Amino acid sequence: MNSREITLRILRSLKCKNLSHQKDYQQITQHADKLLIKSFFRNLSNQKENFVAKLQEAIEKTEKELAPDSKLYFSEVASEEKTTPLFKTSRHERHGLIKECYRREKRNLQLYNYALTHVNESGVREVLLSQKNKTKSWLREIKCMGIRIYEDVEGALEPSFEFDAELKA
Repeated sequence: MNSREITLRILRSLKCKNLSHQKDYQQITQHADKLLIKSFFRNLSNQKENFVAKLQEAIEKTEKELAPDSKLYFSEVASEEKTTPLFKTSRHERHGLIKECYRREKRNLQLYNYALTHVNESGVREVLLSQKNKTKSWLREIKCMGIRIYEDVEGALEPSFEFDAELKA
C-alpha cells in the first residue's frame, strides 16, 4: 500500500469520526439549557464542521492524485464508538457531557498525532496540524471552565488506534 492510499484511509477515518462528533455536539447545543454549555458546544460543532469540510477537500484532492482508473474503494464506515446520551440537563449530567467531550477530544489529539506521523503530503499535514492546535485549545478551555471531572479521564485513554488494523490489512 503506497503513502497516498494510507493517507486516504486515514483522512476518511478522521472524517467519519469528526462528522459523528460534530453531529453529537450540534445536538447537545440544541438541547442545552445553560448558556456556557450551549456556547461551548456550538463553537466546537462549528469548528468540527469546518474541519470536516477541509478533510473532504483533502480526500477529493488525494483521490484525484491517485490513478483515476484505479479500482481502489475505501469504506467510509466509522468505527463503533461509545457515545453518551446527548440530552442531559442536570448539573451532574452536564459535567458528564464535558467529561465525554474531554475524553473524545483527548483521543482525537492522539489520532491527529498518529496521522501526522503517517501522512507526507504538505497540504494534508497543514490541515491536521491546524486541527491538532485547535483541539489543544479546546482541551485548555475545558480545563479553564473549572470542571475538574476531566482528571479521572487522563489515565483512561488507550494508546491503540483503529488505523493500525486498517494499515496492516
